[in-house]
Amino acid sequence: MTVNFLLSVRRPFVCTLMSCVLIVLLYSSMYAQGPCKLKTVKVKGILAGTVFLDRGNERQPLTGVVIDVLNARDRKTANGASSTDDGSYVIKGLEPGSYIIKTVHMIAADFEIGLEVTESKEEKVERLVNIILGTDNTKECGGGKVETERVKKQG
Repeated sequence: MTVNFLLSVRRPFVCTLMSCVLIVLLYSSMYAQGPCKLKTVKVKGILAGTVFLDRGNERQPLTGVVIDVLNARDRKTANGASSTDDGSYVIKGLEPGSYIIKTVHMIAADFEIGLEVTESKEEKVERLVNIILGTDNTKECGGGKVETERVKKQG
């Protein structure tokens, strides 16, 4: 009688556990993030800029953001960096091609956007890619966006 009792208790537990795992997997696949439907960023050679956290009416530089550059074909990591204390980052050594910029941070919403890298004759930053991260996971791209600006020539 004890064995039958244990089996009868264990079956519902296993079924409940499996149901929970299935629900989590379905939920995560429904909300799996791909590149945001924002205009693809284009740079020559080097990807650099600053990461900010958008707090409504103010932006603050965000430290410790993981910035991965993924190959667009297979999503394998091509290169990456973390933002410094002032929110800045630099990623060198990208071959010409199509990529995805993916950011991860414990406060801000995860963010992905397309990146097109073209060949550069010089090893210098020509365009800054400033990433503004949001915190609202109900909005597309978490409320984040990208702003680019040309680097002013000195001289």
